Amino acid sequence: MHNTSHSHPAPAIASPSTPPVPLHPSVRLTRLLALLLLLAGAGSAAAQLTWTARESSRNWAAVASSADGTKLAAAADQGMIYTSTDSGATWTARDNAGTRRWRALASTASGDKLLAADDDGLVSGGALYLSTDYGATWTTLTAAGSRFWSAVAISADGSTLVAATTTGQGIFISSDNGATWAP
Repeated sequence: MHNTSHSHPAPAIASPSTPPVPLHPSVRLTRLLALLLLLAGAGSAAAQLTWTARESSRNWAAVASSADGTKLAAAADQGMIYTSTDSGATWTARDNAGTRRWRALASTASGDKLLAADDDGLVSGGALYLSTDYGATWTTLTAAGSRFWSAVAISADGSTLVAATTTGQGIFISSDNGATWAP
């Protein structure tokens, strides 16, 4: 009788004394955004999209969409935030958000809650802003501090806010509408 089973060596496991290889911030951010898209179920839907040019006269820095795509928000670099309730056919300037160097924007599934990040262009970084009424009013989330924010996300129901920095300060999470943040 022949033994037909083959033994395979166990995969190598890094020892606890071997430090992990640090990832470049853009790689970490890309992985985070890919994970968020996967969790939102957007992976398979992305292959079925068609593209229509809308409002191309500005230097856009960030966009966000409700789950059904009817409510959109867009932030212009060194400009304002604009919202649309008709899938981008028309846009409304949200003057009360101010003219800023917007860097990131996120929306809940309903599109009613928006999270935005700006960059003041100086050494101090920027701030996070929250709207709970589709951009009509905005609150500065001072508890998050002034950092170099590069990406933001919001859970579908709006209960969790997430913001990432480009300076290695990490990813911050809030589950109380931005009153407190934890790395």
